Amino acid sequence: FGNLKNVIQKKNLINKINKINPSFLVIPEGTISECISLFNFSIKSAYKKKSFKFILRTHPIIDINKILKILKIEKRKLPKNIIISKNKDILQDIKKTSFVLFRGSSAVLQSILTGNIPIYFKTIDDRNINPIQEFKNKIKTVSSLKELIKLSESYISKKQINLKLIEDIKKNYYKKFNINKLIKIKNKIRYF
Repeated sequence: FGNLKNVIQKKNLINKINKINPSFLVIPEGTISECISLFNFSIKSAYKKKSFKFILRTHPIIDINKILKILKIEKRKLPKNIIISKNKDILQDIKKTSFVLFRGSSAVLQSILTGNIPIYFKTIDDRNINPIQEFKNKIKTVSSLKELIKLSESYISKKQINLKLIEDIKKNYYKKFNINKLIKIKNKIRYF
């Protein structure tokens, strides 16, 4: 998840709130089927809603060209509001977006902690693979462009992000390291 000290700063969150716009980081998990599902939705949405910007980011084990070939889309024919990420550091993509469209990628945690608004994409045959299901009542779900437009416009008009969700994730996933506990565990293991 990178260096969280740099990620979770209130100053950065305030800047993010002031700059909310219809830009989406699209992060599928590392399977071809999930890439196809999320990228297909994003590309179709980009054709219909030119004011929306989508940054498509693949898991390092996935070749974007393979996905585009399966979708029968040439890279040069993608709409101008589709950007294929070439950044090694996900923070570069996060900084350029206000929302994160996801299904099963744990990278959603870093994106949320940096102030992006999470949107879970529900497929027709949805088997819920949300990696942060314990927060499902705080994360909005969409399954159509109409829902995506309505939801994003609501956040943009209110200029709000869910600070409570960010705090809850920090508390649940990132705890201060306690070396004394580790030493006690090590000592217990030694005697078995």
